[in-house]
Amino acid sequence: MTQRPIYYDVRRNGETLFSDTDENKALEQLKAFNMSAEVNGESKAVLVRDYGR
Repeated sequence: MTQRPIYYDVRRNGETLFSDTDENKALEQLKAFNMSAEVNGESKAVLVRDYGR
């Protein structure tokens, strides 16, 4: 049985904005989305680990 990769999703308001198996890439995207959200007065994004794909 092979282990499935963990996907790191950047989500805001239930919408997936970015998804990758590389946690560092996802964290970079999360920072970028949240800096943009702060400037635009939007809600912050969160990092979600998705084990179920």
